[in-house]
Amino acid sequence: MAPIYDRLASIVFGKRWKCVQRFPAADLNNRQNIMILGGGSGALLESLDAADVIYVELSGQMIVKAQERNTKSTINWINKDFLNWQTEQQFDAVYCPFFLDVFPEDELSLVIKRIKSCMTSDARLHVLDFQRGNWFQRVLTELMVLFFRIFSGLKAKRLLNIHSILEQNGFTIEKEELYYGRWIFYRVFKLSH
Repeated sequence: MAPIYDRLASIVFGKRWKCVQRFPAADLNNRQNIMILGGGSGALLESLDAADVIYVELSGQMIVKAQERNTKSTINWINKDFLNWQTEQQFDAVYCPFFLDVFPEDELSLVIKRIKSCMTSDARLHVLDFQRGNWFQRVLTELMVLFFRIFSGLKAKRLLNIHSILEQNGFTIEKEELYYGRWIFYRVFKLSH
């Protein structure tokens, strides 16, 4: 998927797609120690100011594409499955661009617990992802899920209510931006103490 991913996304989402992908940089630029999970081809990296970034991505081909980006940040590239990667490091920001939607519910709970264990007490979780939209968007989402199940081994069978699952795991929303008629959201979460 790596060679055609960005082109395919631009066809589906139009010219505004690049802006949506880079929007979280304004918030992340206030953080020094960032973990990006499933960053794909790394569109955000060009908009990041100097920061220390751990970039965890399962696809080696996506990492190669992300490494071609011009960035001011220091990046440690991790080509592993997040659930199988171990770290003792704590981050003041975790960014999940279209990452949490790839997991079935039982694995998503494990992923969220792992994310929490990597966060400092005042860290923020930044999530850019899909949610239920209008009927056309729901059909398109189902087609995308089917497409990625066939061509990339996606485990998820349907789009989960990520926001609700994060709240159940102790996260509260701090900021929200909605795109494409509420179909795509960017939310910043903090941990309830």
